[in-house]
Amino acid sequence: MITDVRIHTLRGDSELALQALRSAVDENWRSHWRFFLDVDTVLEPLRSMPEFDAIYREIAADMAAQLERVKAKETLETSCVSD
Repeated sequence: MITDVRIHTLRGDSELALQALRSAVDENWRSHWRFFLDVDTVLEPLRSMPEFDAIYREIAADMAAQLERVKAKETLETSCVSD
């Protein structure tokens, strides 16, 4: 999914790149998201764009919520085992 984003960015088409990123996120792409959105030099031209920032914040919030659900489940499982 991220490959399309990278290709459009390399071609200099930021609008298509952002559309592809939106599609990837809507299809639940999260694999290695920190690397691609924080480190991958190919995506550097997108990082200053408000749309990119909004998508980034959306993914970060989703991942934080997922982590909280995992922690809650672990706490619940731990409390059930110790009872």
